[in-house]
Formats: sequence, structure tokens, C-alpha cells
Amino acid sequence: MGMTAAIREILREAGEPLTSTEIRDRIQQGYPELYGTRVHEIHYPSIEVGVLAQIATTVKQASDLQSEKSVRPMLISLEQLDGAPVASQPIDERINLQELNTLQPEPVFYDDEPAPEPATAKEQHQFTLTWT
Repeated sequence: MGMTAAIREILREAGEPLTSTEIRDRIQQGYPELYGTRVHEIHYPSIEVGVLAQIATTVKQASDLQSEKSVRPMLISLEQLDGAPVASQPIDERINLQELNTLQPEPVFYDDEPAPEPATAKEQHQFTLTWT
């Protein structure tokens, strides 16, 4: 498990936003393989600072992690959908079934293949999507 997945799991389990220090402490307890890596030892003045730096970088890069910088210390949370934290929503509620039903396949053309002539309206609707 990587740092991003560990942070997501920690936030889901907590059910509320946490500070980077709280996340660091939970990584140390629950994910010792991610705490005190060689990178933390070599590039930072202490392991604690290295883990905090990696948490900050991970939060900036992950699209589903948010940082609330208007409060001190900064709080980190999972992205919210429809006003409820992701952790509190069942997975099937996070999937927008209306969007799935309107998905249209896009044709893929390779450089050595000429693009086919545009299909008629009747031909465009002659396909079947199967969900398993």
C-alpha cells in the first residue's frame, strides 16, 4: 500500500478531517512500512519532518484529498460529494448511474488505418453495452 492509499484509509476510518500530524501518527502506528523510509532519513532533518513533507505532497497531488488552510493546524479530508464526506457514503451512492447510462463508446483509430465514413443515425445506435 502506498502513502496515498494509506491516507485515504486513515481518513475513512476517522470519519472526520485530521491534521497532518494526526495522520503521521496513525501512519506510524498502522503503516510502519511507510514510516521512516530511506528517503525520509536521507533528505530530511528527521523522520517526522520527512513523513509530514510526504503527506503534504501527497495531499497536493491527489485529486480526492482536500486541505483546509483557513484553520491552523491545517485539516485534511476526503473530497465531499453532495455535502457528505466520501467516507460516509456507500460506494454505490458515489457512482452516478445516470451518467453511466449515457456513456457512448468512442471509436479508436490507429495512424495506419483510414477513418471510416461517418455512420448514419440508424447505424450509430446499433451497438450493445454489457455491464458485468
